[in-house]
Amino acid sequence: MFSPAKHARSLRNLSARTPQRRFFSPLAIHSRFPATLHYYRRANRPSLFDRKEIGNRPQDLYDDGVEVAGDGLVYPKVERDARRPPPLESNGATLFPNTFSMQEFTRNHFDEFLDLKDSGETVDIPRIYTIPKGTSIPESLILIYEHLAWFSLQPSRGMSLQDLNRSLDDFFDSAATKESVESWLASHPFDAASDNAEEAWKNV
Repeated sequence: MFSPAKHARSLRNLSARTPQRRFFSPLAIHSRFPATLHYYRRANRPSLFDRKEIGNRPQDLYDDGVEVAGDGLVYPKVERDARRPPPLESNGATLFPNTFSMQEFTRNHFDEFLDLKDSGETVDIPRIYTIPKGTSIPESLILIYEHLAWFSLQPSRGMSLQDLNRSLDDFFDSAATKESVESWLASHPFDAASDNAEEAWKNV
């Protein structure tokens, strides 16, 4: 059975390797979605990539980059160096409730997509994946509430990038409603909730 406390202990142990730093801890680790959350999916193909390759991936989103360890695996990463304000560099898929952050994130990236399309670039059509409140999370993944209205769906243990993308794809295929960005923007008000209005967006 999934144990958030067990995962929290093991994740803290990972950060203990660098005791000279002060870290931000996650707000919570969930076994079910505590709210309806949305994921901006840039392409139908697997989205996450090795962050070290970002210079060679001009059309990919920096937020989809993950840290691949020296042993070739991606590990859960929940604590942030205090010298760099969170949220930064989630080691998984970044999700939001419908708050100001989700609206800004979606509109900014969709504008970039439209600019590339207008310039004649061949680009994949992005979509929004919506996962309803109460959805169970498979054992291969954990949902981390990182900061304000910012969540990340990460591996629950070390796994290859290919396996992580496969686990995410399987989960999204079974649990998410998928729609065009235009359709999502039309049906989700910009001012639905502020990021720090947790009671409001958790009840959607």
